[in-house]
Amino acid sequence: MTAGAAGGLLQVRGTVLSGGQEAMAQVQVSGFGGWTELPVTARKTAVHTVKTMLLMQGVLCGVCADRHENGDRCRLCAPVLLQMCDGTGEYPITGDMLRVYSVPSRFSLVAAVGEARTVYSALEVAGLEWLQSAPEHRHRLMRAVVDRLLHLYPGTDPAEVCTLIWDGSRENPYPFNWAAVQADRHG
Repeated sequence: MTAGAAGGLLQVRGTVLSGGQEAMAQVQVSGFGGWTELPVTARKTAVHTVKTMLLMQGVLCGVCADRHENGDRCRLCAPVLLQMCDGTGEYPITGDMLRVYSVPSRFSLVAAVGEARTVYSALEVAGLEWLQSAPEHRHRLMRAVVDRLLHLYPGTDPAEVCTLIWDGSRENPYPFNWAAVQADRHG
């Protein structure tokens, strides 16, 4: 049971690294037991509030603050790392969490190396199961895809691994520092 499910803190956090400085904003989401119980509109509202706070700090422009998708930013603003924090962990907020789907059949979880993505590992999951999964379960599945990639291609630098979720029509980046995870395992 997560802290969110136990009535603990459920927060949405946004972090931007701009000009060597880190700016952070977060909001607490209350009235729901956990992330999976939050309607998409509540998730979008929390993300928009965090991005508006970052706008007020001067690290985002008004256009980027109004966008829910991280991939749709202007060229001047640094990317925003959006996370859901439930008291037990911090998990990336991905575009598929902020979108309403009309019964998607499958999602593909992909871990790839480099821009060309010729070296990759993927896992298909049922659409409804993925959308209703708690962030920690989603993270475990994505971590398994990364682990399989690193096992299949020994010598791959975990810092070069990028992860994403393919929903059938677009890529949803899944930003995470996989090199730090591997360092914790082996250090």
